[in-house]
Amino acid sequence: MLTLTERQTTRSAYTANAWHLRAVRLPDGDRPEDWWIADGQLVDHPVEGARDLPGGWVLPGLVDAHAHLTMDFNNTGLRGATLVDANLQTQMKAGVLAVRDMGTVPDAMNLNPHPLDKPRVIPASSFFAPADGFHPGLYRAIEAGHLIEEALEAVANGAAWVKVIADFPGPDGNWWRPRVNYSAEVLHALVEAVHAKGAKVAVHVTGPFASECVRAGVDSIEHGPGLTADDLAEMARRGTVWTPTLAVATRYAGMAAGGSGPVAEAARENLKELRQMIPLAARLGLTILTGTDELPHGALAKEVAKLDEYGLPVTAALAAASTKARSYLGLPGFEAGALADFVLFSADPRVKLEALAQPAAVILRGCKIV
Repeated sequence: MLTLTERQTTRSAYTANAWHLRAVRLPDGDRPEDWWIADGQLVDHPVEGARDLPGGWVLPGLVDAHAHLTMDFNNTGLRGATLVDANLQTQMKAGVLAVRDMGTVPDAMNLNPHPLDKPRVIPASSFFAPADGFHPGLYRAIEAGHLIEEALEAVANGAAWVKVIADFPGPDGNWWRPRVNYSAEVLHALVEAVHAKGAKVAVHVTGPFASECVRAGVDSIEHGPGLTADDLAEMARRGTVWTPTLAVATRYAGMAAGGSGPVAEAARENLKELRQMIPLAARLGLTILTGTDELPHGALAKEVAKLDEYGLPVTAALAAASTKARSYLGLPGFEAGALADFVLFSADPRVKLEALAQPAAVILRGCKIV
């Protein structure tokens, strides 16, 4: 059912139209169903005056679970609130109706989790790393002794997630054998403190320190190309989620793999291992989320395609971008009484995956915006 905030948003921001759709519910449906929209909600009974929507296949609103709304990957030249609005607009046109921001640039404004006419936002803190522990200009330099204090301040200011850079390459540029930024003991203490305030911890990690991060109790592994089979089993047991940002991760590995020496060797080995780890994660029942990271905003379909390429069954890849992500993040799905956030397609993305990048219609809070 709609929350009070969602009812107020739907009714005060605009008047929702009545719509009818006949579509196969993805990722697992096998026959068309009839649904209607009234007062911003999905209903399973006819609504007088409802207009037909295009598209014969439907997903609940897509979720980009690793994006950076305060960064200009689309080269717009915009900054601040104007940039965030433009990025959300681009995401929305691509059918992405919820964005988990995974780290803001320093001094960015607090992100609004309930923009009236754009995708909802699950906000995170700034990137937290010690001095020289991340890309210059993108993070707040926080030493271990102040990490918990800074994290709790971010949570008090509205961050649902605390974003920690757990490791980062040294001078050799080896993403697969990087320097560790914080000890496992520090991470464990951070997790306990953040959980006590009702928030969660996500870690950027690309090397073998991922094992320690999992056992420290973090909620989400971001990137994680160094995860092992044992790590995945432990994550499945704990309920830890994995956002592999595979399109970006394999791009970096592909660039490095063409060279020689330890870095190139590590990159080549990682590309092989990912083809085993991705399908293994699915078999273990691990929750995988899709995220664009450094891809342009609105390019979530490329991440879904890359997951499919690396062995995740297409239905699981679609679920990672929609139903699984929405369930994990506590967002409404596609059922009677739910807020009408969904995307329609003219072709079945399970058969023609490129259809995911070409929505026939996008419905946000009961209103057709594409």
